[in-house]
Amino acid sequence: MTIATWIGTFAGVIGAIAGVISAIYIFSEIHRRQIERLFTLQEEYDGLGALRNIFWADLKTAYNDFKKRHEIGMQDVYTLITNAGPPCCLEKAEILHWIEINKETLDEHQKIIFAFAQEIYPPSQDGVNDVLDISILNTIGIDFKQFHQARAAHSKLWEKWGSLIPIKKINKAFPSAYHEWIILSWLEIALTLWTRNKGKGKENLFNLAKLSVLINS
Repeated sequence: MTIATWIGTFAGVIGAIAGVISAIYIFSEIHRRQIERLFTLQEEYDGLGALRNIFWADLKTAYNDFKKRHEIGMQDVYTLITNAGPPCCLEKAEILHWIEINKETLDEHQKIIFAFAQEIYPPSQDGVNDVLDISILNTIGIDFKQFHQARAAHSKLWEKWGSLIPIKKINKAFPSAYHEWIILSWLEIALTLWTRNKGKGKENLFNLAKLSVLINS
């Protein structure tokens, strides 16, 4: 082997080693950032504890009223959420057109959960300026604005972090949050039919709900 060949081989080995070290560094940085983001997400999630208690307490109260009036035998709101699962096909159309496209494909549980969501956030109506005026929450003594604040805070949290952290990692860190992702997704659809906002809505939240069910099934 000539000196030139030896130098070339040595340089190639050094280059390969440098490439491996660079790859390890990049991987470790990605891992470190994901850990930091999960820690920050946990802090923000914990910070919403009081609002989360309000959200679930109000949701349970509203569902108990809903199932009595409609004579629904579903045991509790968690059972309904589990049986209904997340809304499908949200990536295929704007939310405003979603129900028109999918209403024939909803199963019994999905029809119930969507009807329940629409009693909380009814579709827009002529002559009604505020959804508060016609929401079932207002008629059964629940503070609508407080519930709305709690729901919005959690929807925004998951929409934000769903784009920054892999869904599998979020699902592993928050194994019981899939109930939250599912009901928030149905409520987002109902709310959009009130606000008439165009677009596909909180896509990261919807993906969390959809993929968490696949991961946990």
